Amino acid sequence: MTNRTVLVTSIGTPIAHGVLKGLKDIQNIRIIGIDSRTLTAGNVFCDRVYHLPRFTEDKENYFRQLNAIIEKEDVQAIFPSHPYEIDLYTEYKKRLSIPFALPESSQFDVLIDKGTTYA
Repeated sequence: MTNRTVLVTSIGTPIAHGVLKGLKDIQNIRIIGIDSRTLTAGNVFCDRVYHLPRFTEDKENYFRQLNAIIEKEDVQAIFPSHPYEIDLYTEYKKRLSIPFALPESSQFDVLIDKGTTYA
């Protein structure tokens, strides 16, 4: 079976931990992780980890560095793992030639706001 390379973002978040653990159970998956911190709990699940600046600081630089990683590592799919990356990757999909996983829900705007969700 052919190896596949996937990239998981924000590997220090709880969502990423679930994604990483699930991916580790699949044979022939090589996992690239990215995060704004150099050391996270998700590092141990990844075959290679990259430190990127926060996407909120400079989106263009974030996209430029992400594209370089995708090309260098021959990434075939991305798993964004931070709730605030949803809008970022929705915008980014226009510039991306590989698939990525995003939640789809008509209730997303409510669910992203903890106060509104509680109400």
